[in-house]
Amino acid sequence: MIKYEFNINKIKQIVNFLLKENNGKINYTKLIKLLYLSDRLMLEKCNDVITGDKFVNMPRGQVVSTIYDLIKGKAKREYQASWDSLFIKDGYDLKFLVSNNLNDDELSEAEIEILKEIDKKFKKDSCKKIIDYIHTLPEWQDPKGSSKPLSYEKVLKAVHKSKKEIEYIQKENQSYLMEKETLKKCYA
Repeated sequence: MIKYEFNINKIKQIVNFLLKENNGKINYTKLIKLLYLSDRLMLEKCNDVITGDKFVNMPRGQVVSTIYDLIKGKAKREYQASWDSLFIKDGYDLKFLVSNNLNDDELSEAEIEILKEIDKKFKKDSCKKIIDYIHTLPEWQDPKGSSKPLSYEKVLKAVHKSKKEIEYIQKENQSYLMEKETLKKCYA
């Protein structure tokens, strides 16, 4: 099973970047859909994700779940405090709490290009149009009013990765996680 690390500092930079691309405010439903679509495209092109967040299917489509919880004010305390210091939910929009000079040093050039590509593709679309689109993707399953976890493997299959490619990505991911854990123990 593929797992990625959720990094709150990187998430803040990603959201900050998209807010700047959208004049400082964006509908939060649109934001979480853009982030899911960015992760999906990154999986397709680079066998990796941008956010490191878990995916879930919800009635209105796929969601990056921890970021959704942050927007709703229901994330882990240490994440929420860091998030709340920069962003505020204003009705259905997410905005800067205060103007900031947050850099984007956690983001690679490839990640920035994918974020720009997805933002540009859907910039003029309404939330409803994006939700309608996201419901057409093969990995979406109606969770019948609840939420249902969506594995990275299922998304990789949906973007036409072969079984061998998915197995390779799983092995690389496991190797990375083991190496990271070993380094953690060495420096503990």
